Amino acid sequence: MPVLAVTGPMGRFVEVMGLNLGFALWEIAADGSGSVLIETGDVPMVMQGATTYAVESPLKVDTDYRWRARAFLDGAYGSWSPFSHFRTALPPPPSPPSPAPGPQLPTEPQARYVAVFETDWSAATHPIDFPDNPHFSQLIGATHIGTVRFWDGGAIASAGIERMSEEGSVSPLDDEIAAAQSAGIADTLIRGGGLPVSPGTESVEFDVTSPFPFLTLVTMVAPSPDWFVGVSGVPLFANGQWLNEVVYELFPWDAGTDSGATYESDDADIMPQAPISLIQGATDLDQRRGTTVRSVHRETD
Repeated sequence: MPVLAVTGPMGRFVEVMGLNLGFALWEIAADGSGSVLIETGDVPMVMQGATTYAVESPLKVDTDYRWRARAFLDGAYGSWSPFSHFRTALPPPPSPPSPAPGPQLPTEPQARYVAVFETDWSAATHPIDFPDNPHFSQLIGATHIGTVRFWDGGAIASAGIERMSEEGSVSPLDDEIAAAQSAGIADTLIRGGGLPVSPGTESVEFDVTSPFPFLTLVTMVAPSPDWFVGVSGVPLFANGQWLNEVVYELFPWDAGTDSGATYESDDADIMPQAPISLIQGATDLDQRRGTTVRSVHRETD
């Protein structure tokens, strides 16, 4: 708790014994529109040096306060001192996430994988409202520890996921991955090509190290308001061994940042954002026929 200090007043003609100092403390509104008295108290005045008063009320973090003091004796009060101000400290940063308990990590220090993105999304498989220029944006993702989620169903999309799902941009998702790399919770940035037309196939090669054996990879369904496909935090190992191949059947996700209901809907930002969710019913994009498939297989010598 803070301690307020003031140098005691002096008598005009003689030094007065037995004076007390009264303190008053106000919390200032965040918008500066006013203040609220939160504590008053008094202590005996120290004649030589500063008189201190320990605040007892719990104070908010990162908040402005003001206070003042005045002397009194036997019911007679002096003038209030000028206001003094202080601001409480910011809250401490959160502790880094603890590694989640899980399967044994790979015993081999490194492996090389190729992610193959295959799509048969077409007018034949998804005839309702099918766009004239079906394509997918540039692949982007990362390898990371098991507690990291760059996106997840039910979560609010980051700025990077929003830009990727609405515009097919790799930025600022690449900045978010770079921040995770700097924090020591992500390793390899993965960037591959896009698919200029669907159906089609695209692949990207990347290295995985044993401390970071989880994979996240995404691409925008284009055109669309904010739809994408991808994987989030999937392990590339089992029982302490790198997997030779994993195959994922992908279903489209809505990033929750745009309310458009068709592939070529006008921009209509959602404020506040909705959680990321599987697409259901807006088009036949959610039907489990003709969906995209991604396989990730290990390269061996």
